[in-house]
Amino acid sequence: MKEIYGMTFLELLIVAACISLLMSVVVPAYQASLGTDRIDNLALSADTRVKAIERAIARQGVDEFDRLNGGSLGIPVNSPATSTLHGAQVTNGEIVMTWKNDASFMQGVTYTLRPQKLSTPFKWEVGGSCVIRGFC
Repeated sequence: MKEIYGMTFLELLIVAACISLLMSVVVPAYQASLGTDRIDNLALSADTRVKAIERAIARQGVDEFDRLNGGSLGIPVNSPATSTLHGAQVTNGEIVMTWKNDASFMQGVTYTLRPQKLSTPFKWEVGGSCVIRGFC
């Protein structure tokens, strides 16, 4: 008698279910890891504003947060998020970086830095929607 090699329909369904279960765990973990890497990129973009604020406080004697705004005291001007560039805004010392409008899962995610005091050593509080989504 001739033997038939292959898989039954039930065995194929079990394999498909196992693959689906694995993907339901792997894909969100991958997106979280990717989001963390992208937030690191956004944080690096904020570095020029951080340094400008620290210079303004240390060298120009800024004594109030409301004087620390984009386009003043050597702080780069505010810029909105576009399809190719991240948004950056400094208002009253708080830096808000916004992920570019690229239709990715990161679109609109914000990373904020707020100085805690107007003297050295500087300490920055991290916030924004990246904290809520677990990216930073």
